Amino acid sequence: MIKKAKLIFTVVLAAGLASIYLEGCKKDDDPSALTIVSITSTGTNLTTGASQTVDLNGSTSPTNVPTNGVLTVTFSKPVNGATVTTTSVTLSDGTTNVPLAVATVGSVVTVTPTAELVRGTLHTISVASSVIATDGGKFITASRTFTTAGKKPPVVPQSSKLVVYVPFEGTVVDKATAHPILNSNVTFVADRFGNFNGCADFNGTTNYVGIQYAANMSNANTTVSYWIKLPASQAYKDHIGTTAASNIKQYVTFAIGGNNGTYHEWNRFTCCGL
Repeated sequence: MIKKAKLIFTVVLAAGLASIYLEGCKKDDDPSALTIVSITSTGTNLTTGASQTVDLNGSTSPTNVPTNGVLTVTFSKPVNGATVTTTSVTLSDGTTNVPLAVATVGSVVTVTPTAELVRGTLHTISVASSVIATDGGKFITASRTFTTAGKKPPVVPQSSKLVVYVPFEGTVVDKATAHPILNSNVTFVADRFGNFNGCADFNGTTNYVGIQYAANMSNANTTVSYWIKLPASQAYKDHIGTTAASNIKQYVTFAIGGNNGTYHEWNRFTCCGL
């Protein structure tokens, strides 16, 4: 940065003569400022499953940003990596800061969330003024907002009382009390909203989900709810029950605690729809 020229006039009156001294242009000792050149997010498109890169540094807040995106912040010049931490660079979903890892190579800072971002939710990435260039150039605090792709998770009734909650969004995990998953042999496909890997697809033979049993699953008052969509047509599978197997077209089972617990079964017969 160049300061304006300063003209200093010193008038010395001696023996009737005036002397004029001029101090010319002087370069500022501070280096030029550090600025952001670009910010992008690269991840998986929820609708197509293809790789997608979204510009986060535009004039408007972008939408449909990949939930598994890696954020790349490019600065105007090399950055002092020691000043880039999870404190000076943060990512918030409006409620909490997202756990992440940061890395610096030259003028590029890579921000990698350690878990998938919440779908359909406004996020803010912020860079603090404590980030500086390798030549000491200063940075002014900046932030950018974006909304992740997909449908925002529903508000689950009585969430504080949940024992097990498995949303089937790309993975099988209990988000309520983290019971261990014993089996997650399912295939993920687009859900009814078109979100890539938005629901689990069971093939009717080898696919099932098992969650390790715990005492808190056997309370006296328990509500079980889930959403299921059956294909329009499918041959019946092996079945054990009071109804003749030849009449069973499709069925869904759910059990808590095995033989000593609760067992639910829903059937679709050849005579009618479910």
